[in-house]
Amino acid sequence: MALSNIEKHYNKHPEDLRLQRMVGELVDSIEVVNNFIVLRTPSGIARGVTVALDAAELKGVAGSLAGDDTVFVMCYSSIDAENVAA
Repeated sequence: MALSNIEKHYNKHPEDLRLQRMVGELVDSIEVVNNFIVLRTPSGIARGVTVALDAAELKGVAGSLAGDDTVFVMCYSSIDAENVAA
């Protein structure tokens, strides 16, 4: 499941629906840097997006870390990062 195409590819599991809503409504930008994905959100929103991201257990994601308005997603490889962010 890719973050930018999440509305097209999801099962109707609560975790997937929650992540779909969060990314669609609350993520301002998605950038891939090597094996990391950087998500920018409005101030105070990053933690909620990270909780939804972790609950979805996306293939290729090793873990994530939230700040106030930024989420860092660590993937196993740069290819995984590109696939998750696509």
